[in-house]
Amino acid sequence: MDQPTSQDWILGYATNASAAAVEPFMRSARRWHPRPGCRIVLFVSANGAQAVDVHALAQRYAVDLIPATSQWAGQRPLRTKIAARGALAWWRLWAPADPAAALALGAWLHPHYTRWLDYHRFLQAHPRAGKVFLSDVTDVIFQANVFERIDPHRLTIAELPLAFDGRNIDSAWMRDAAGPQRLRALMGRTVLCIGTVGGPWRRVAELCQTLWQTMCDRPFRGVEQAIFNDLYYRGALGSCVLRANDGDFVLTTTSPEDCPGLALRPDGLGLGARTPAVVHMFNRLPPLWQRALGVGLG
Repeated sequence: MDQPTSQDWILGYATNASAAAVEPFMRSARRWHPRPGCRIVLFVSANGAQAVDVHALAQRYAVDLIPATSQWAGQRPLRTKIAARGALAWWRLWAPADPAAALALGAWLHPHYTRWLDYHRFLQAHPRAGKVFLSDVTDVIFQANVFERIDPHRLTIAELPLAFDGRNIDSAWMRDAAGPQRLRALMGRTVLCIGTVGGPWRRVAELCQTLWQTMCDRPFRGVEQAIFNDLYYRGALGSCVLRANDGDFVLTTTSPEDCPGLALRPDGLGLGARTPAVVHMFNRLPPLWQRALGVGLG
């Protein structure tokens, strides 16, 4: 296998997204991660209504675009769901090792699941990255070089300003994915964010393989963030570094009341006292703050 290079990679999944929705991500990512030290790759809908505009933005910011396997474009009628699930179950029963079966499943599933298949296939085909950062796209901006804040040997995972408490949405997701007994075992534990994860190539590739295999084995098990948290707290993800939400790695805003220390820097150029490299869920910020950060629509 080729030896890693010094080039770092940012990978994101942005199917069915408009050019306006992905522009803050592209612009801020490239600002803080110049070429040739960083390659930015987005998996997108090949023939979406915004494909031409997204391609033009990608050229402007030197972002590579790859057609996503997922063909999900919204809710499907119940009859279609039943028929598709039956067909996929039959295929998986008779040809479980057929790569085409995994692609068929990936094409049908929501992008939040299929992205792990595409990430894994891409990383296996390109084993020369240094560090890799997997990121949500349409609600993420960068304020600094994220790779300076990622452990060189272990996965770096962002904590949310929330814990499993039996009432919040992450608790509901965990109950649906792993059952009420598992939720009770995790009560009080910090919720971890699946939307912003980094690490060295090998560890990130292992994470993608683990997540996709888990989802492929039980494709309708539950929301991916619950699956991710369940795997972490079972020790299935190996050694990881957890970074606090009020630190310098990722600030996930969730809602202002969940982040009492949230503050826009006086110069208007960054959010958070320690200037975290990534702001996640910026779309939940007040419009005035979004405009100050250069991502507001008004």
